[in-house]
Amino acid sequence: MLTRTNNRILEMKEIHKNYFHFMEDFLNKQADTAEEKVSDMIRSFAINKIASKPSSRAHLMYLLAKQLDIAIDDSFYFVCASLELIMVQAYCYNVGADGKAGYIGDKKEVAFKTAELLKSTHTNFINNTDLLDDIQKEKLKIFTRNIYSNINIGQVFDTLINVHNNFNKKVSLPLNLVSEKELEGKILENELNLVEAWLGDSFQINAVSLEKFVWQRTYGLSGYMNEVYPEAFSDIFIKNKNEETIKTLKKFSFCYGMLLMIINDIQDFALDLTGDENPTREKILEDVFIDVKNERISYPVYELLQKNISEDVELIEAFYKHKDNISQQEMVREMMVNKGYLKLSLLDASAYAFIATDIIKTFNKDENTSFLDDLVISLVRGNKYIKLLSSKFDTKIKPTDSEIKLRKVSLEKWLTENKEELSKVFN
Repeated sequence: MLTRTNNRILEMKEIHKNYFHFMEDFLNKQADTAEEKVSDMIRSFAINKIASKPSSRAHLMYLLAKQLDIAIDDSFYFVCASLELIMVQAYCYNVGADGKAGYIGDKKEVAFKTAELLKSTHTNFINNTDLLDDIQKEKLKIFTRNIYSNINIGQVFDTLINVHNNFNKKVSLPLNLVSEKELEGKILENELNLVEAWLGDSFQINAVSLEKFVWQRTYGLSGYMNEVYPEAFSDIFIKNKNEETIKTLKKFSFCYGMLLMIINDIQDFALDLTGDENPTREKILEDVFIDVKNERISYPVYELLQKNISEDVELIEAFYKHKDNISQQEMVREMMVNKGYLKLSLLDASAYAFIATDIIKTFNKDENTSFLDDLVISLVRGNKYIKLLSSKFDTKIKPTDSEIKLRKVSLEKWLTENKEELSKVFN
């Protein structure tokens, strides 16, 4: 297992080397003509912190392409770079929206401007390549627009459920609920209208609706984007498509995207335990507890609210009043570990991983399927943040295989009953 993981990491680095230059050239050109502060963010953050680092999503694209028998050449790597540029833009937006990586105060507006610039010029990136024909370019632009739009829909749901004071209350859906920042409101305005139409005039965030809203937030921010990769590559590169294979790989990629977002939420409780000033591509050490500080209902907080144990809810609410109190932070982290809320989050992530590994078993076993299997399992079994939290509190966070299998059955049933309806708001 360890050797396979090491080989996968080496392959991931090789893949990055083959697509990064497309992104770097484009981003530097945008920086050359942008206003000074935006130019600085493109170079220091978009390039140096995000684009220059190997990406597990790009590795997923590579493995999916191989599974679809797509030629791995410069045209593939260009499409890979184009889809990765969407993530670069999303990270620029996200650090501004959440105040991560030091983008607070006036720097939030710089982050939003940078995100808007990268989104508005993405079509130029696609149009200017000679590696795709006109039909392929149009198909890539359609997928690009849809992914951007659905990430923004995820951002709307992210904001709606993350206004903790609205829990168990009926609230309207005014634009200022999404953001007090006019610029951010403009970025999300079209998607806000879609969500508003889907929800109706008012809605209530309670234990029942919260489960669905958390799913839509997770799907929009990560699940949809990963789910669409097999379809995107097959539409752009394959004339005679195997629809059954594409459908199967979409389900795998969906599971990968969902568990990736849940793990991202768990990370926020352990960023300071790594000893690294830059523990992830988009986060810095000071971003620990950032979701809770922002009163975000991230996945672990969602699990807490579902259990609705009064003393635990009161502790979270007390933290909101004393966000910079170190002892209060530690009490919240200890509660999240010892009361099992991180374990419940990891249980859902692991259930998605088990669904994904069952899908891989339907293909002939080879190095490529082994890497796909390792890609999902390593996120839940070898995760350093889980290990650090377990060690700190001398508590086992990982669920057992029997617990995961039970949750997998109930999750698959829930998805069968709800996924189609909850996906309708997405394009």
